Amino acid sequence: MEEVRQKFTEAIDEFHMLRTGGRVVAAVSGGADSVCLLALLCGLRTGREIRVRAVHVHHGLRGAEADRDAAFVRELCGKLTVPVQVRYVDVKGYARENRLSEEEAGRMLRYRELEKCAVEWEAEAARPETPLPPVRIAVAHHGDDQAETILHNL
Repeated sequence: MEEVRQKFTEAIDEFHMLRTGGRVVAAVSGGADSVCLLALLCGLRTGREIRVRAVHVHHGLRGAEADRDAAFVRELCGKLTVPVQVRYVDVKGYARENRLSEEEAGRMLRYRELEKCAVEWEAEAARPETPLPPVRIAVAHHGDDQAETILHNL
């Protein structure tokens, strides 16, 4: 885990992703990748004074299994003392209305909810006399997610 932590902090520094006192909204699905991301971000809270919030987007597609994921994320965030929001979206309806695949609709709605959370956080902490760093959004991806990243960037 120490090697992962080191690569994580090196990438943050190299690409100037977060600075001391920074704020980050972490997308947390409950899967291994996003849980690892959240743990790594929490590790930056003390030394770098990073503030972290988590967002779990419930797509309404997997019934009780999705409900368990949301409950797991809430419990995890409670243990890590990370504020969490669970956002509910209607992927099937959005996909149908916009003639998209459910996967594409889910991705679009997920990023929309993450952006909303970041904007809300910026608005609640807006003080012209003491400007804060912008809120960043962190999502976890692994090697098999490269196609999603490429498509999102296009």
